[in-house]
Amino acid sequence: MNRSTWALALLSGAALSLLGCGGGGSSSTPASTPAPTFVADPGAQPLTEFIAGLSPGESAGGDAGGDGGAGGAAGDGGSMKNATIVLTCSNGTTKQATTDAKGMYAIKFTVATCTQPYLVKVIDSAGNSYASVGVETPAVNKVVTINVSPLSDKIVSDILPASIPGTAQDFKPADLLIANLATAKSNLVTSIATALTTAGLTSTTGFDPIKSTYAFDGTGVDAVLESIVATRNPVTGATQLQAKLVSVGSGDTATASLITASTPLPPAQVNVPSNPALNFAKLNAWVTEANRCLSLAPSTPDVACDDADGTRLVSNSYKNNGYPFEPDFKVLFSETGSNHVQGSDMRNPVLLFVGKYPGSTASYDDLAVVEVTIRQPRTGPETFNRNGIASSLSTPVEYTKNLIFKRDDTLTQAKAGNWILYGNQRSFDWSVEPRVFSWVQQNPAKTANSSGNSPSGVITGLQLNFNPFIFDALSSNTNKMVHNDVYAVRIKGPGLPAAGLVMTPSVNIANRFAVLNKTGVVPSPPTSAIASSQSNTSASYASSIGLTATTLTQHEFRLSGVALDGSPLFSGFWPGPSSSNYPYHSDDPTVIDFTPLTAFNMYTAEIYRGTSSTPTVEYSRTLAAVPKPTQVVGYAKTDLSPSASLVTPTLPSAGSLTVQWVRAVGAPRIESAYVYATDASSRTNPSSQLSDAFTLSPTSTSSAVSGTFPAMSNSLPADFREVGVAGRQARVSFVHALRWSN
Repeated sequence: MNRSTWALALLSGAALSLLGCGGGGSSSTPASTPAPTFVADPGAQPLTEFIAGLSPGESAGGDAGGDGGAGGAAGDGGSMKNATIVLTCSNGTTKQATTDAKGMYAIKFTVATCTQPYLVKVIDSAGNSYASVGVETPAVNKVVTINVSPLSDKIVSDILPASIPGTAQDFKPADLLIANLATAKSNLVTSIATALTTAGLTSTTGFDPIKSTYAFDGTGVDAVLESIVATRNPVTGATQLQAKLVSVGSGDTATASLITASTPLPPAQVNVPSNPALNFAKLNAWVTEANRCLSLAPSTPDVACDDADGTRLVSNSYKNNGYPFEPDFKVLFSETGSNHVQGSDMRNPVLLFVGKYPGSTASYDDLAVVEVTIRQPRTGPETFNRNGIASSLSTPVEYTKNLIFKRDDTLTQAKAGNWILYGNQRSFDWSVEPRVFSWVQQNPAKTANSSGNSPSGVITGLQLNFNPFIFDALSSNTNKMVHNDVYAVRIKGPGLPAAGLVMTPSVNIANRFAVLNKTGVVPSPPTSAIASSQSNTSASYASSIGLTATTLTQHEFRLSGVALDGSPLFSGFWPGPSSSNYPYHSDDPTVIDFTPLTAFNMYTAEIYRGTSSTPTVEYSRTLAAVPKPTQVVGYAKTDLSPSASLVTPTLPSAGSLTVQWVRAVGAPRIESAYVYATDASSRTNPSSQLSDAFTLSPTSTSSAVSGTFPAMSNSLPADFREVGVAGRQARVSFVHALRWSN
């Protein structure tokens, strides 16, 4: 919204749906509302009637001529609407569909040939995925219920063999230990039985997380699901269920209150409507009102949406990574005049964790982080490529955004009760996120896992993003971005060197901070003032004010790696502590302890600006665990084989190369393509963002990358070329590449 008139900008597709796992509901539960309940086993339902119950305009996926099917609801604390559903039959064949506006789906198949067990996976626009399993074969013209949620994902995780590290893997129904299914379900129900009673159920007899049906209204079963967040064990990859309302704590390593059969979800951690926490009813009311405002034409005044005093929807003190509200939601507010894109809407809000704002003196947790999906009919002309979306797209886009709410018990008219959108209150734009890099070696002479080679492999670590620009409302620049005058930043936290990782502007990659050292030594400050033009590259900026800059390009810290078959990389592949050329590597990848690298860990940034040797200190939390490399070996990956010719010598110099690929279901979303090339005298690393990366159904299979690419022979040791695609999946940064090493 336009802060001067929230009606001119906070705004999305009318009173849209209902939050919960798929649902709706009012902003509170009336006293006359009947006690919540569930149908233990709805049994096989008529195929035609089930399909007719989908949202208007939606139809079943799978085989058009199928004579039976599976259906149900997909949700993770909010309905997973317009998400991809993939059903795999016991013989390995797959059927695909899309969930409707209520998070419901139906997949048709031929009963005689698509037999159980059925593996079902749901994948949303952010790459968050959950698995489920069905073991009942439908009768002809019938549908069996297979719900998909964090609860079902935990069950599937518990019946995987030890050789398959978690449900994020690319596995088949035949891999499941079906004999263990009944025990896994029983353990899951035991872990939440008391919580179900707290949520108002008078009986839990017969409850089955996969087959039972229930209302998606923030009460009963849905209240329990709203109280749980699914994470992955960083070592084993197994699904873990955590209580959302347990504070992540104030230390670097997040507090995790795991929910198991032996440590059930306690009554105090059930997010019922009366809870002072940010619960379903409050979040539903906030999103419903935001969507009402977003449905209005920018020229339509609305005092309620205007929220002039900042007490209903968005605080007047909102700040997130240095941005006020509208610039922080720039894709949404990208019409001329920074108005909203009318007809947009927010959906599937998922509370990730609660904690305290740094420096807070409140006796309670006053910070809540929510992930929400934003769907727009298009983008406007003032997008500025933020979030990777090109300006003025005419096709629908869908992307996720983190909303950070603050608890304020003095509020009297806030739509979220005692919570209001507030942002993280940081002044600089930076983050730390888990990162995965996998590559396939194309040179047959270099594939052996032995000295002198570069075998196909996987590396995981932490990506550290620090934006050299800062928002300045007074700037004459079109998009109000100016250099932030930062000459160094030292980041500390789990997995990083104890002394801190120091980053400075890169002189080789424009507008990027890169790793300078892992010794914690901050260079002396420059003596000149800020350079204000956004068009300046980091290199020219560094030169203009005398910065100490790095010639490196890496903005990550690589923790550990394995060959693509899961075996340890040969001794010598990984530079040791004495190598000053690799400050972005841990000292020894074989001794890394992944146990503390959980979701929601805190990282500290000491930010050095201008001529000051006293830093500004800010904090950030990761949103996922850092996966151990052996987990990633089995992930679905984009097929880059159509690009093999781009890295196979002999190759002439070029000014543009087209990276090609074949999409794979379950692989990370592709946001950009890149080419990295070196010879004896130069190197280049240009990339190209995909214009359709955030469209509802991306279809691109290639992208032209422009740059100055040196020729490549098959004899010169200095010649190297790599092509790859980059994106994100389930709050983790991913890169997959082909390379040729001489």
